[in-house]
Amino acid sequence: MAIPITPRSSCRAASLLAATALAACDAPSAAVELTAMQYNIAGIRDGQRGQAIVDAIAAARPDLLSLQECAGCEVLLAALPGYAVAPIGTDDVALGYDATRWDLREGGAFTLGGDDDGWGTRVTRWAHLVPRDGGGNGVYLYGTHWCVPIRSADDACDDRAHVGYAEATLARVAARRHPDAPAVLAGDLNVFDGEADGPALRALRDGGLVDAVRTRDPRGDATSFHGNAWAPPAALDYILTTRDVEVLDAGVERTLTPGAGSDHDPVIARLRVPG
Repeated sequence: MAIPITPRSSCRAASLLAATALAACDAPSAAVELTAMQYNIAGIRDGQRGQAIVDAIAAARPDLLSLQECAGCEVLLAALPGYAVAPIGTDDVALGYDATRWDLREGGAFTLGGDDDGWGTRVTRWAHLVPRDGGGNGVYLYGTHWCVPIRSADDACDDRAHVGYAEATLARVAARRHPDAPAVLAGDLNVFDGEADGPALRALRDGGLVDAVRTRDPRGDATSFHGNAWAPPAALDYILTTRDVEVLDAGVERTLTPGAGSDHDPVIARLRVPG
C-alpha cells in the first residue's frame, strides 16, 4: 500500500515599512494514511497455522503491527519481506513495521504489572517511527498485553489492576519526546465480562484515546477472541489513537477460518495521521 501524501499550504502577506509587501508561505504539512494491525498470534510461529498467520498479515500489509504471545516473532516476521521488528525483550509483546516505508527512530518498554495473573510480567512496548519519505514527527506505536482477570480469584489481576495499567500507559503517551506526533495504542487488553465498557477502557477514553473500531461502528460486534475451555469469546483486542488521528476504517478481520491460525482474529484500522 503506497502512503498517499496530501499537501496543504497557506500563505500570509506582511507589509514592511508600509512600502514593501512580502508574502511568507507556511511549509506544506502532510497527512499520511497508514494501516495498523493488532494480532495475538497465540504463540504460533511455524507450521500450517503459522503460515495462516503470516498470510493474514501479508494480506493486510500493515504499516504498524502489534503482536502478542510472540515468542520467536523474529522468525515469523522474517517470512514477511520488507518487515522489521523493533527491539524485543523476554516478554511476549513485539512491534513490527514495514521497513520499506518507515524508519525506527527510537523505542523501548515499560512495566505495567509484575506477574499479576501468574503468567509473567506485563509490559507495554513502544516505537517512534517516521516515514522514510518525510512526514513531520512520524507516529508513536504502543503495543501491550494486559493480565487476565478471570484466571483465578486469588490473582492480583482485576479491574483495579487494569485501571493502573491504563493510567501508566496514558502517562507514558503524554510524556513522549515529540508530543505533536500522533500515537497509536494496540493490544490484547483481556477485558472479559462486558468490561469493554468498564473502568479501564473508560480511563483510556477519558485520557484522550479513541477506540478505532467503535468510532466506525459503535454497536457492532467487536469480538476478537474465539474462546476456549475456560474463557468465553470476548472483545479483547483494541486499536486506540490520540484524537488528532482520523479513523478512515476499522474492524475485526474475520476472513480466517476459526482455528486456522490463532485463537484471536486480528483488528485492522486504516488511519490518517497529521504530518
